[in-house]
Amino acid sequence: MARINAAVLPGILRDKKVAWDKALAEFNKAVAAYKAAVDGTNDQALLDAAELLHMRFEMQVRVIRPVAREVDAYHKVLYVVFHKYLPERKFADICAVAPDMAVKAEAITRATLSRRLEARIEAFQSAAARLLAETKLLEAAGKACLEKDIVALVDTVHSAYQALEKVFD
Repeated sequence: MARINAAVLPGILRDKKVAWDKALAEFNKAVAAYKAAVDGTNDQALLDAAELLHMRFEMQVRVIRPVAREVDAYHKVLYVVFHKYLPERKFADICAVAPDMAVKAEAITRATLSRRLEARIEAFQSAAARLLAETKLLEAAGKACLEKDIVALVDTVHSAYQALEKVFD
């Protein structure tokens, strides 16, 4: 736990810091509960604490590693667009990567989730479809390089991406 508590998120993950810290607090509580259960004599309490510890570990990992590699691939491009190109008003760069974002958004709609996430498939598919639709609007504006629309569209795409991530919260 000391090493996880000391971990520093790299710049590309700075938008996940609040979620990381929140999950880390819950993970530390689970570790404390596990330690207490280990010191006790109640087998069921130990099993429950081990299950909670495992779940909190998975939630911690999920903050920085999305459920699907397609989501991660999309985020890597979106991160640069949202945190670098947009603030620096590099509209030509946004226009240039918008088609790649559309391809990656399309890949998300075809992504398969693990069996343990079956209950979330419908919400995932809906959020992925919205992300694709919003990204296609950005791509269309990018083809025409409509600077006046790009700021709002990048914000909309970013919100759609956050909604996709929330499916797994």
